Amino acid sequence: MMASVRRLSGLLAAAFVALLVSVPAHAACNGALTAGTPPSVSYDPFSGEATVTATVTTNRTGSCAPGLNITGSGTSPNRVVTSSGSTLAYTINNPGGSIYQNSSTAFLGITSANNQSVQQTLTFKIAASQVVNAGTYTDTITIRFVDNGTLMSAQSGQVTTLTMLVTVTVPSKSQVNIAGSSGTFGTFAITTLDFGELAQNAVRNAFVQVRSTAAVSITVTSVNSGSLKRIGTTFQSTVAYSLSLNSTALNLSTGPKSINVNPARTIDGTNLPLAITLTGATTGLPAGTYQDVLTVDVVP
Repeated sequence: MMASVRRLSGLLAAAFVALLVSVPAHAACNGALTAGTPPSVSYDPFSGEATVTATVTTNRTGSCAPGLNITGSGTSPNRVVTSSGSTLAYTINNPGGSIYQNSSTAFLGITSANNQSVQQTLTFKIAASQVVNAGTYTDTITIRFVDNGTLMSAQSGQVTTLTMLVTVTVPSKSQVNIAGSSGTFGTFAITTLDFGELAQNAVRNAFVQVRSTAAVSITVTSVNSGSLKRIGTTFQSTVAYSLSLNSTALNLSTGPKSINVNPARTIDGTNLPLAITLTGATTGLPAGTYQDVLTVDVVP
């Protein structure tokens, strides 16, 4: 029994050695990375998400797990483009929608065939409603061609690391809304301030809501030069009124008047109080409807 056990042990040992020897070694993976046109896009925070695509071309030889690692400005895992201290968040996505994290250790696998050039599409997305200063925002990203997260060796005369400039242009844009109450931009919108039965010193209040990517000039124009006029007759009786915007008196009797405002860079913007007071005499006036039309223009 002892002898047979030793022979069996010897057979097992021989088989174990044979298995170790039969494991093949993997060939080294070498790569090449070429950049396409850098991404550039115009972004209007009031008009929804902005997207732009860019491409890089990859080529690899050998057996490996190819992927791309992309780093740039921002605090990991997030990305930002910058302009004079202002920042705008964005993402880089692969064709499947997965996000390239802004980290030196994160990567996403790519489609690649041995010794074939393959174009890889990168989609850059800037989410809506990021109200920032108008200007040109940039980020320089570094793209690395990796094998399971490790930078590949470059093919002869090629590179596996390159940089690409991301450019986002934010134009000077503004929007205005007239509201009956202070609140989120676009809420409580009104088209008429109704004084009801005319009474001297009656006051009506509203708010001019403004949001913008830059400082703005607000101009108020009165069709009837700061007076309510009786409509529907040849002889038009009038009632003068005064108007203040953001606590600044605007004398519309001599033409359009303007004020300068620097709204908050938020999607809600800034609410500016508007007050209209009937200053003219209202007794002894003929019955009828008295009105004026105001136009509020906002120009960044």
